[in-house]
Amino acid sequence: LRRNADAGFPFEDEVFERADKQIAKHLLTFLEFHRSKSNEFFHDCDRIAPKGVVCLYGMLSALFVHHFYIKQKVSHGASTEAETTVLEHSTSLARLLLINKNNCLDFLDSSNWPLTL
Repeated sequence: LRRNADAGFPFEDEVFERADKQIAKHLLTFLEFHRSKSNEFFHDCDRIAPKGVVCLYGMLSALFVHHFYIKQKVSHGASTEAETTVLEHSTSLARLLLINKNNCLDFLDSSNWPLTL
């Protein structure tokens, strides 16, 4: 992801496929974690053996990549109707996540994480 981000997020099938698999595998667990209002995520940052069920920043990165790539396809007229619908849902999900998790995304802008808000 870092190499891809440094290059300006050019479309790479492997990056998109990895993000898509991550989302498919962990989305329900991620949404359950998000709804729980759990603070385990914050405590996990200091633990040698995290107890959390999903990596918040890993999932946000996967969602960002997925959203970004589908948005590019839609904006270039190369998307299917289903992908346009997925983009609408993805945009709504991203907005909800950004406003609802105790402002814990501040980390993204103050770290070397390859994404920024």
